Parts: sequence; structure tokens; C-alpha cells
Amino acid sequence: MKHLAATALAALSSLLVALAPASGAGGATAGAETTLERFPVCEASAAIEMPCRADATKTCVWVADNEQGANLFEYDVGATGVLSPATPFAIEIGDAKKDARKYGDIEALARDGDAVLAIGSHGRSRSCEAQKVRARVARIAGSPPVATRVAGDEGWKKSLAQCSAALIALGGDGAEGPAARLREQACDVIAEQEARAEAYATEHPGDKDCPATPFNVEGAVHVTDGGRTRVWIGLRAPLLRSGKALLLRVVLPQKPDEHLTFDGIAAIDLKGQAIRELTQSDGTLWGIAGSVLDDPTSKSRLWHAPLSALTSGATIDDVTFVHDGLPSTAEGLVLQPAEKRAIVLMDGDLDQSETACATPSTQMTIALP
Repeated sequence: MKHLAATALAALSSLLVALAPASGAGGATAGAETTLERFPVCEASAAIEMPCRADATKTCVWVADNEQGANLFEYDVGATGVLSPATPFAIEIGDAKKDARKYGDIEALARDGDAVLAIGSHGRSRSCEAQKVRARVARIAGSPPVATRVAGDEGWKKSLAQCSAALIALGGDGAEGPAARLREQACDVIAEQEARAEAYATEHPGDKDCPATPFNVEGAVHVTDGGRTRVWIGLRAPLLRSGKALLLRVVLPQKPDEHLTFDGIAAIDLKGQAIRELTQSDGTLWGIAGSVLDDPTSKSRLWHAPLSALTSGATIDDVTFVHDGLPSTAEGLVLQPAEKRAIVLMDGDLDQSETACATPSTQMTIALP
């Protein structure tokens, strides 16, 4: 039944993508895919524009690598949008040799005032095993940038099982109505997929072909809400039973060992695909939609929607797909409206020796109409 459910989900996603209107009509054209230099960046997983450390009047791009939990990496942006390693390159955020300063599987970067939040996937490994360091969040601020842990893994696994009470705590008017209904639907699939993943990890230890789709963050974006900056995360998994993807509004804990909670929830119709990255620009929410399970034969898509539509309880249907031929590994996105382009980064693969890239990350620029 586990494999059947995963197959059915993949089939639903493929069908909905096939039925979606062709997005080439959006007029976006992609440039050549080129290598993103250099090691240790092999698995680029998120990107965000920031002032350059060497010259704050210029704009650079910070990149996360999901296998490099101790550092982010800074890139200069060339005239044509091509990224090249800046000097200095690494931005220290942790220490892989000290458990208290470890971060794992960073899959999202978002502005938090003048700082940046580096957010772990909060997910499980490919063998469905829970990994605590993936639930951690760092806040990087200052010049030179200094990282502080602002969320941890304490109680995370238990809260997933008690989703409505402990994870998505809606307050005020949100306790009833559309947000409450979305929470019920979300918590239903979260609990189901966490149970499937736990059972699979127990029954098939070490098997890296886990068919479950447990909680997995792959995007974050900041919005202004009532004069406050709020961060929303986007989920790669699970999808709602309707095939829509989920977004959750972040509440940072009082203590850095405690886990994230959420006080808002929204859904978005990406035609059966999942959120693989989020950003925003000039009142527009942008993202990459892709497969839930790894599928090298699939194509990811660049999309946008009104940023004002991202409110708790909303189901966002007004989505425009502007490019439908991105590689399935597309995971980083930067929008540069003045240059009318998007910069997209693709995940690669770290060699088993961890001394080189088996497959390097790549990059492409997309010219926007």
C-alpha cells in the first residue's frame, strides 16, 4: 500500500501538470545551463540577494548547500547574471564538529529584517530516518555576519504527531473558518505521512528508496503583515489530498532549543507539483514548482502569484507559470526585476569521498518579459 500511495501521488502530479496550460506563453526564455563554481558547493539548495560583504553598495547572492551545514557561500553577480565565487567566499554559520552548532539540510533562506534565516528542511533522510539537526534554524546578522541559533529540534517529532495542538496554533479569528479547515486537512496528511515514514524506517532500515512524503521544507519568503516582517515557509511535502501545496507562517520560539511553530496556513494550486523554492519581488510571490519525490525525468516550473494573496486561510489559485522547462533539480531562485531576469540554481551531488563534487551544481538565467 505504501508504494501504491506514492505511485498514485506521482500519477496525480503528472496528470495535473499535463493538463495545465502551456507556460511558454509567459514569454520567459532560458539561457544556457552552466556550472556553479566551486567546491564545496555541490548541492545548491537555496539562494537570496544580500549586500556584498566586501562592498555593501553592490548586490551579491548568498547560496546554501544542503550538505554544508557549517557555511553559506557568497557569489558576485556578473553583468549577464552569471554567479561567480566572491572573496571572501564562505560565511560561517555553524560547526560540523560540535553538535550544539550543527545545522543540517538547509533548504530555505529568508530575510528577517536586516538578517537572514537559514532554515533546515525539518525532514527525514532518504531512508525515512528522522534527523534532528534538520529542524534547526540559524539567524545571520551583522557585519561581519554572525550566526545565532534561533530554533532547534526539541520536541519536533512529537509535535508533528500532535499537529493541530502543538504545531499549527491558529489564534483569534483563525481558530475557525478557512484556516482551521486547511489546518485539519494539512494535519491529516502530515500525520499519515509521518506514520508511513516511521514504519518504513523501522521495517526497511537503511533503504534509501523511502516512498513516504513526510514534512519537508523547501522554500521561505518574507512578507510585511500589519507593519511586521513575517516569514512563510513552503513545503515540498506533503501535498494536500487535493494536490495543492502548503505554506505555513513561522513563529520563532522563545528558546533556541525549541522548534518552530506556525500561526498561519495557506494552500497554493501548482497543478500537483510541490514548492521547491520561494522568493518575492515588487509585490509578487515567485517560486519554483517541482516533483514531490525525486524524479529526474520530470520538469520543474517557474511561477508567480500576487504576494497579497498570501494570507492565512487563503487558497491561492491565481498562479501564472512563466517557464515550464526547468531541470527537476532546480532549487535556488533570485529575481532581479531591474534586469528583467531570474537566476535559477540547480542541485548537484557531493562525491562519497566528500572531497569533490560527483555532479556540480549548475546555474541558468531566465529572461523575463
